[in-house]
Amino acid sequence: SNIKEDYGIDINPDEIPLIAFGEKISASANADLVKVEFYSSCLKLINTIKQHRHTSVGFFGEQLTRSKEESFKMAMRCVGLPVHEKFIIISDK
Repeated sequence: SNIKEDYGIDINPDEIPLIAFGEKISASANADLVKVEFYSSCLKLINTIKQHRHTSVGFFGEQLTRSKEESFKMAMRCVGLPVHEKFIIISDK
């Protein structure tokens, strides 16, 4: 994918599921797209991810997505998963 080029992170989508909220993160990124109200969808998604025994979940965004970042953090806490700041990436692109 172009995640490395676009965000400067080397991610193997076969090892880490990628889900985009609202819009595609890259034309060639191997990510599922979810277009819905962010917090409730994020909460449901993170709960599902937790049920599949994933415990480290990240957030990719840009400067205009700070409110989504906060919703992501609230959803993580709500389902009892830790928020790892190293997995929160805010791009300037």
